[in-house]
Amino acid sequence: MGDLFLLFLIVVVFLYTFWDDVFTDTNQF
Repeated sequence: MGDLFLLFLIVVVFLYTFWDDVFTDTNQF
């Protein structure tokens, strides 16, 4: 269960970073 939670946390961090990059690129225009 701990490994699954860790994997979920990694996915959340990856998606948060990806969304932040998309928002930053869109905000430049």
